Amino acid sequence: MSFLGRVSPELTHKRRHDRSAVAASGWSSIAIIKGTPYPAPPLLVKPNAIHEIDLVGPRHLEGAVPFYALNAVDLGRHRSAIEILATKEEWEVAGGLVRLWRRLGVPARAKFDNGLTIQGRGRQLAVPVWTCLALGTRVRFIPFGEPWRNPVIEHFNDVFDKRFFRTARFSDIAHLKRRARAFERFHNSHHRYSILKGATPDEWERKKRFTPHLVDPDFRIPTGLPRRGIVEFVRLIRSDRLLKILGSKIEMPEVLVHRYVTATLHVRAQTMVLEAEGHHWREEIAFPLKF
Repeated sequence: MSFLGRVSPELTHKRRHDRSAVAASGWSSIAIIKGTPYPAPPLLVKPNAIHEIDLVGPRHLEGAVPFYALNAVDLGRHRSAIEILATKEEWEVAGGLVRLWRRLGVPARAKFDNGLTIQGRGRQLAVPVWTCLALGTRVRFIPFGEPWRNPVIEHFNDVFDKRFFRTARFSDIAHLKRRARAFERFHNSHHRYSILKGATPDEWERKKRFTPHLVDPDFRIPTGLPRRGIVEFVRLIRSDRLLKILGSKIEMPEVLVHRYVTATLHVRAQTMVLEAEGHHWREEIAFPLKF
């Protein structure tokens, strides 16, 4: 299958991770000391145990029509899914997640970057997080300005950009959505992975007779924060010693400077457990949320 034509080159933007992530974090640089311990990923990932998800954009069609791509990859079987969105508004992104998971299945955990319309602000979690928690998915946000902490989806974004966006012409958003779905099917049926012993995601699923747990057809996006669930935030503590989460700034001990801290928010208890990678320090604090 070939994808011919091109996206308007003068309107093809650089990935948002370059400067926008740094600006959002409030840091002027993202230099990291070599050898800083980081939470280790599991060595073996089962299907739909972890999804890496990223919102790419804005990109533009001819005529300066903006769009976003919500991309996801299941780390256990490397099946991908793509949803084209007209905006990055919270409800639009949440709806995109539901549609993704009606094809991929619901993951036990979902890893995201730190966009405000996905994460939230002012001690209020965003609608996409509500949706994850309502479906029983545990959420993790990687550190500010470190997109390489989600390496699989970053690689897929690069493939999608070079083999689809930059080589195709689309008449409108509806056409783009159809072609993106075709690219998704093509990837899952033709792209071979060494981690799957040379199989494509489709071939692996047939061999293993894997059937994902899909979002129930009757599921509706929640209109408020569910009363239970877990959200994790991984943050590098800088020289200012501040742990920055949902607009709150929590002062950390001097010994944690240049260490990663994982803050685990327990929604039901309204508490947050703080743990430092490579250090015995641990603390639990109250963290009331806005519902």
